[in-house]
Amino acid sequence: MENEKIEELAGLNEIENNFLKERENGLLLTDKQIATLNKHKINTSKAGSMSELLFMIDQAMDGCEEGECEDLEYLAETIAERQYYENTHK
Repeated sequence: MENEKIEELAGLNEIENNFLKERENGLLLTDKQIATLNKHKINTSKAGSMSELLFMIDQAMDGCEEGECEDLEYLAETIAERQYYENTHK
């Protein structure tokens, strides 16, 4: 089996898409998360904070049929969890 095929099966060819990157508005999001938000027509450049982005996601999910926005729901949970751990003093 070729190295490229092994990397594809292991998901290694998409590692770059899963790195957190600081966006123009200061939010840390991966390329994959941006793609999901764009798919649901959520403009991240209008969000000034992660809390505001979560609010925008919540509004977008209100217009979804059941099961239609599972990727968006997962993204919201991921962002909320990361926000919790970043803001909790241990």
